[in-house]
Amino acid sequence: MSTKEVAVDGAAKDASRFTMTARNDSATPLSDFTISASRSRGQAQVTALTCDLTAFGGEVVSAKGPAENLTVSGGAAKVPQGKDIACQVDLSGVVGRNTFKAALTTDGPDLLQRLHQGPPHQRGEGPAH
Repeated sequence: MSTKEVAVDGAAKDASRFTMTARNDSATPLSDFTISASRSRGQAQVTALTCDLTAFGGEVVSAKGPAENLTVSGGAAKVPQGKDIACQVDLSGVVGRNTFKAALTTDGPDLLQRLHQGPPHQRGEGPAH
């Protein structure tokens, strides 16, 4: 999984947005999965998690906060081998040190868990800005 910080014109100083991308590296289509974004450190909140799965036979799925964690279901989407899923994560109250975890999990034989832990703009662990 990778992440990329996204600038939001007119956003509050304590708000942040990042895009997380997960690739299906398995030999089979990915189905029956959930995607989540959660805070493991700090006071910031996840205000929205949105994933456009229409390219994979699903729909645009979203969850709204604010909350410590938000989760969406992949529904009917089936992600082929080598394809990416992109989701947008909005945060509020980003002051001081905060750590977020983004994860994709499935009940199938192939697990993609704990794909990223860290700030919106870099891989690994660290504070969100």
